[in-house]
Formats: sequence, structure tokens, C-alpha cells
Amino acid sequence: FKANLRVTKPLFNEILSKIEHLIAPRHNRGLLGRVKLASTLRFLAQGSYQKGVGNEFNTAIAQSTFSETLEQTLTAMERELAYTINVNLTNQEKVDANSYFYEKLPVENVAMVKLASTLRFLAQGSYQKGVGNEFNTAIAQSMFTDTLEQTLTAMERELAYTINVNLTNQEKVDANSYFYEKLPVENVAMCVDGSHIRIIAPHENPTDYYNRKGFYSLNALMICDHRSLIRFVDARFFGSDHDSYIFNSSPISSYLDNKWNSGERDSAYPAKPWLIKPNRNSASGSSEALFNTQHANARSIIERTIGALKNRFRCIHAERQLHYTPKKCIKIVNVCCMLHNLLIMNGIILDE
Repeated sequence: FKANLRVTKPLFNEILSKIEHLIAPRHNRGLLGRVKLASTLRFLAQGSYQKGVGNEFNTAIAQSTFSETLEQTLTAMERELAYTINVNLTNQEKVDANSYFYEKLPVENVAMVKLASTLRFLAQGSYQKGVGNEFNTAIAQSMFTDTLEQTLTAMERELAYTINVNLTNQEKVDANSYFYEKLPVENVAMCVDGSHIRIIAPHENPTDYYNRKGFYSLNALMICDHRSLIRFVDARFFGSDHDSYIFNSSPISSYLDNKWNSGERDSAYPAKPWLIKPNRNSASGSSEALFNTQHANARSIIERTIGALKNRFRCIHAERQLHYTPKKCIKIVNVCCMLHNLLIMNGIILDE
């Protein structure tokens, strides 16, 4: 039976039960549905067109009537068995398929898929939805969480060199020249600001992350130079923390106490001998007001830098929200900053 029809008897009966109402005889002398199905299966299995089908004992049907039977049965099978072909895999099927193909692929190809999936997520900012549907990032969503964690950890470690607060002598000269044109103060090298990274409410201490703007966030401290390179990032702080507290608590404060003579900051930051902030409540037209205008012009580079960072990596854009633990969100911010710098270092300009 199986040799002739390529199906077992139970499977034959299952198929027949699905299509019999479509191929049942129209009159008493018509061919039974099981004969029609057997004839069609025999033809499909043998591959000798219609010749010989009518000579089979279990598919007794005249060759002259087989064409009509074949058309009717194929139409019924195509309709009723369509459910067997489905491009949408279940979550478990995706897991099984990925495990199978990962074993077959060379290691470098697996790494490429993981990296492409992670970069796609960072750039698109649509969480995990859609990543598994990309042709060049074929990975099941159910496996993406582990892939993201693994790849982010590797990138954070290996790309750490891209963020360096120590400027070379030439970089200091270039930075001083850039900032002096905007603000007539010697030895200005970098600018500092904070940026809120929107996250979901954490399970632990959620109120600490609720900021004055009315959403949950990390308050990330960032420092950039005249080229928009991010020279320092610290995203470990709660959304409710004030910029002044963050700056004083971050290791960069004590580090710069020993390293730099001057740097640009906004009025939210504490007084430091090497930091310059705008004057509060300056009278219009006064020298203090002019200084504030020049100061704002000079420090606009940090605002543009943060804007470019969030536009390039939409996962941290203000319109998005990271659906991960604060620890993983910090890692995401760090890697985005590293990739931002890597683009600048390689002269890559993105259409934003």
C-alpha cells in the first residue's frame, strides 16, 4: 500500500475524510471517492502519467475517465490540504529550526547573523518585532533575547576603545580652536550634558526611575568633543536623579579634577574650577547675557551629538522605550555610543 501510494492506510483514510465530500460520486454508478483518491495517489507516486493507472487492481478506473478524476481530486486535495504548508512557524518551531541550522552553519556565519540582528534592533528601535522577518537577520524572536545579551556584552567589551576621555595633544589644540571661536575662553575641550533614556517601569524601585518629565528613564551623563565624539558616558543613574548629583557621583568628576583646566557644561551642573556654566538671571543686553549666548552656541555641540546618537540608534530615541532591565538598558546605551563613535572615526555619514 505504502509502496504504491506513498501513504499509509491511516493517512489515506485521513486525507479521504477531508476531501470525500468534494469527490463523492454524483450518481449511483459513479466512482467512489476512495477509488478516485487511490488513482490520483498512484499516478502521483508512479510518475508515469496516466498509463498503467487503470490496470491497478486497487485503482480500477478506465484511462479514458482518469483526466476528469485527476482534475477533481487534485482540486479537492489542493484546497483541503493547504493547511499543511504554512510559512508561519510557531515559537517552538523557530527554536528547533534555529538550533538545527546553527549546527550546520559555519561559526562565522552564526556570528554574522547575531551581529546583524543586534545592529538591526539598535538601529530600528522596534524592540524584537520584525527582526526575525529580515532576510539578512534570520533569527527567531524567541531566541533574540539571548542573542542580544551575548552580542551586546561582546561589543561593549571589544569596542570600549572607541570611548576615551583622554584627548591627544593635537585633539586638544583642535578642540580649543573650535570652542574659542564660539566662546572666548582659553582651553575649553569638551561639553557635558545629560539625556533621559526611556525604559519600562523596572520591577525593583520603579519610583526611582520616574523622572520629572513624567516617564521612567535612565539619566545618562555624556561628554563630547568638538567632533561629536562621545568621550564619556555613564548611564547608570535613575531618571529621578538631578544632573548635579549625577555629575558629582560619577567617577568622571574626580578624574577631571586632576586632568583638565576647563570644560563646557550647562547651568544644572555644580561649580568646578575646570567647568564653565552660564550666568543665571542675567539682564538683557548685559555682558553676562552676551556670555550666555556665546556659551549656548559653544555647548550646542553636545545637544547635536545626543540628537544624532538617538536618530542613528532609534532604540534609545525619545519616541521609543526599552523593554529590558535597567542593567541591559545601560549596556544598550554604552554600545550605541561606541557605534556612534565608530561611525565618526570611519568617516561614515548616515542618512538620518
